Amino acid sequence: MKTRFRVFPKASIGVYLFAIVLAIALPILAFVALLLVQLENNERHGLEKDAIQDALALAGSVDRQLQDMATTLRLLSTSPELEKNDLAAFHDRTHGALASQSLFVTLVDAEGQQLLNTRTPFGSALNRLSDQQVLQRALDAKKIEVSDVFIGATSGEAVFNVIKPLDGSSAGAALIITQNAGDLSRLVSADGLPPEWSAAVLDSSGHVVSTGGAANLNTGTLFNERIRPTLPRRAGSSKTTVCVQANSLDTPKFLDGPGRSSSGALSPQPTSPS
Repeated sequence: MKTRFRVFPKASIGVYLFAIVLAIALPILAFVALLLVQLENNERHGLEKDAIQDALALAGSVDRQLQDMATTLRLLSTSPELEKNDLAAFHDRTHGALASQSLFVTLVDAEGQQLLNTRTPFGSALNRLSDQQVLQRALDAKKIEVSDVFIGATSGEAVFNVIKPLDGSSAGAALIITQNAGDLSRLVSADGLPPEWSAAVLDSSGHVVSTGGAANLNTGTLFNERIRPTLPRRAGSSKTTVCVQANSLDTPKFLDGPGRSSSGALSPQPTSPS
């Protein structure tokens, strides 16, 4: 007796037709899935490119603001009143020139004792700066430094200082320009960003200096805890970090403040005179 072997298992025609359709459809579905993944990657790449461009523009704006403040300090350091140690006249002239720009000048000695502050009338009792570290860093390096953001005792607002050492001056050890951190909000414009995007200037510990867009956080607020570990950090760095984020991105795009400036650290600290 001959034994017959079946090449295919016995099944209905419907099952065979389904198997044929499945064999044809699976490669097509796999191709479509691969195409969708590629399209998503291209979209993500476009979003990341836009984020980097926006971060560059924002970093440039912040840097120009700090450079302008540094230039003002250089001009003030050569004023005749300061060279003559006529602090009353220097106070009056500086206050009149900068008050309209919401900029305030402080003169300190090497120990951080304030000698004048244009936020207050000349001759007012003034305290020492609480942020001695940045002052000492500026004096040691003999270059302009930018402080962290702190709550000023005089203004009661979040402020930051730009500090310039005065080499060989008998009037004092350093000149400081103070500005309210909130004034930087005009630089962090969300006008050119899509509705779901956010832009922020952050400090090295992840605190918000200024922000705009969908996530409109207050100055001094800790930024998103989930992405804070991705912040670029450098030991001893005093550079700002610019962050631009779209909600569809897993992580934001960061950009350190341009190297040509010492754009500063900016985190809330205990109240100090400003």
